[in-house]
Amino acid sequence: MKKGFTLIELLAVIFLLGAIATIVSIAILSILNTSREDLYQEQINTIEKAAKNYQLANPSATEVSLKVLAKDGYLDSADLEDPRDRSQLCGYVKITYKESNHQYYFEFVEENC
Repeated sequence: MKKGFTLIELLAVIFLLGAIATIVSIAILSILNTSREDLYQEQINTIEKAAKNYQLANPSATEVSLKVLAKDGYLDSADLEDPRDRSQLCGYVKITYKESNHQYYFEFVEENC
């Protein structure tokens, strides 16, 4: 009697390994996309903090572009790269003041380059 595996057993093992590899790769891609989106949100927070610092030096500003923030030293060039697709971030930060609670609000508005 020969010892070994039949063709069907080998195909079943290959199929199972392929299914496991597919599930693992989908999970890894999901984790990578989530982390890129989280990094993007952190980058937006950094941009808005830079705009707050800019607004302290320029109280009459109602908006400030990313180019001005980078030129004036409030942002590094690394902060102007979109982590989701490695493209250049373009846009401005809109600065609004609400009289009702005496507070400034900063909102990043993304534009196409």
